[in-house]
Amino acid sequence: IVYINYHILELYGIIIFPHFDRSSSFYYDRVCLMDFVENIGDRLNLRVFECGGVTEMCDRLSTLKEIYGKASFAIIGGHGNPYAIALGDNYHDGWLSAGILRKQRNLFKAYFKDDSTMVLFSCSTGKEGGVAQIISEQGFEILAPNEDTSPAKIYVNFQGGRSNFDVR
Repeated sequence: IVYINYHILELYGIIIFPHFDRSSSFYYDRVCLMDFVENIGDRLNLRVFECGGVTEMCDRLSTLKEIYGKASFAIIGGHGNPYAIALGDNYHDGWLSAGILRKQRNLFKAYFKDDSTMVLFSCSTGKEGGVAQIISEQGFEILAPNEDTSPAKIYVNFQGGRSNFDVR
């Protein structure tokens, strides 16, 4: 786990990506993510980790919650389609799928504040009935593409103790 802006404790967010990237496409997301880190400056704490599947992701989220409390936002990357995000290389645990999210309806509620924002760096996950819609049923604002694309820029505005995201 990488810690950015370690000294800020009130608000923090998490960036999650898979260990393995079969096409090296996440390499190109680094510019967008570095601009994002510059944009937040020292206003938000940031934790970054990689995982190999849903179980490992939940273990790391649990550790962060024990130390810092619930997070305010997440950026979750992984190759995707409307019904799953690849966090690992096997379908049983490596994919954050619609099926897992339906079985574990409150999967993210244990780790994130009620008004959290989640940005999905995962192709087509924003399509109707897809992963983004299922996660949003937990009460989160979800920003996700409804086509095969990656974000070029993430803007954050801070108003009234809340961070408002705009992804393009």
